[in-house]
Amino acid sequence: MKDFSTMILKETKEMLSQGGLTGYLTSLVFLAVGGVVYPLISWSSWMQLGSLAIPLILFLTFQLVVSSAADSFVGERERHTLETLLASRMPDRAILLGKIGALVGYGLGINLSLLLLGWLAITIVHWQERLVFYPLDLLLLTLGLGLVVIILAASAGVLVSLRSATARQAQQMLAVGGLVVTFGVTFGLLELTSSLLPSLGIVLSLAQLLALLLGLLTVIDIIVLTLALVRFQRSRLMLIGK
Repeated sequence: MKDFSTMILKETKEMLSQGGLTGYLTSLVFLAVGGVVYPLISWSSWMQLGSLAIPLILFLTFQLVVSSAADSFVGERERHTLETLLASRMPDRAILLGKIGALVGYGLGINLSLLLLGWLAITIVHWQERLVFYPLDLLLLTLGLGLVVIILAASAGVLVSLRSATARQAQQMLAVGGLVVTFGVTFGLLELTSSLLPSLGIVLSLAQLLALLLGLLTVIDIIVLTLALVRFQRSRLMLIGK
C-alpha cells in the first residue's frame, strides 16, 4: 500500500505539471462547455439529468482521462524516465495500479466538477427562490457510471500505452477506439430500448437503463483491468520503442 500511495502521488504531480498552458486551457474549455455552457442552454433537462446530460458528462470525462492515460508509460519512455521507474524496487502491481489510481482520481475530479459547475451555473442564473438539486437516484447512478467509465478509460489507456511506441500513436488509437465504443454503446442502447426490449414487452425507465449500463461496464472494467495486469511485464516493456 505504501508503494501504491507513492506511485499515485508521483503520477498526480506529473499530471499537474505536464501539458503546460495548452493542457490547462484544454481542460478549462472542456469544463466550461460541459459544466457551464451546455447546462445553461438546457438547464431544465440538466437539472433532471436527462438523456443528453449524462452521456455528455461521461463522454467529456472519458476523453480527458483517456488522453492523460495515453501518456502513462510511453510518455515515461519519451522523457527517458521509464528505465529508472522499472529499475526501482516497486512491485509490478504497485506501478500499474498506482498509475491507474492517479487517473481515476483525476477523472473523479473532472466528473464531480462538471456536476457541481452545472448546478452552480443554473442556480445562479435561473434562481427560483428555492434551492433545487439533482434527483438523488439519478445522481448516484451518474456517479457510479462515472466511476466505471473512468476506470475503463484509465485501464484501456494504460493498456494501449504499454504497447505503443510513441505517445501520438497511443493517443490516435485511443481517440478512434473511444469514438467507436461511445457510438457503439449509444446506438446499441438506443436499439435495445427502442426496438428489442419493447418487442419482448419490456419497458425500462431511465434509472433502470442506467443500472443495466452500470452492470455491463463493470464487467468490461474487470476484463480490461485484468488484461492490463496480465500484459504488464517489465522485460517486454523495456524492449518496446528501441
